[in-house]
Amino acid sequence: MEVRFRDVSPERIKTDLLVLPVAEKESMQPVIRALDRRLKGGLSDRIKKGKFTGAEGSTLLHSTNGMIPAAYVLLVGVGKGEELEVGTWRKAAARARKEAAAVGAAEMVFFLPSERDSSATAGAMVEGAML
Repeated sequence: MEVRFRDVSPERIKTDLLVLPVAEKESMQPVIRALDRRLKGGLSDRIKKGKFTGAEGSTLLHSTNGMIPAAYVLLVGVGKGEELEVGTWRKAAARARKEAAAVGAAEMVFFLPSERDSSATAGAMVEGAML
């Protein structure tokens, strides 16, 4: 497994599966709104129809139909709270890995907002994806 850090906007990432952690009731954060514009409103429609709220353990998979370089976007709910525990990140990554396997994704990219402690969060997510 290769792990790299890059500073790239999510709508420019070429991957099989683009994973975005979403806190509860923040399903239309600026990053997701930007992706939704590129996806012509399809992501927000899926969020509404699927009643995705960002609750811990929830996921929402959306095919991009070639509108952005990523084949699929996966929203992973991480629950409430500003300071999420390491275990929450591990579980989120494990769920993403399951979804990646389900769609046959050979590569997945986690997009982490800049306000997160990226080194601790990334370490927990790598552990979760590998377990």
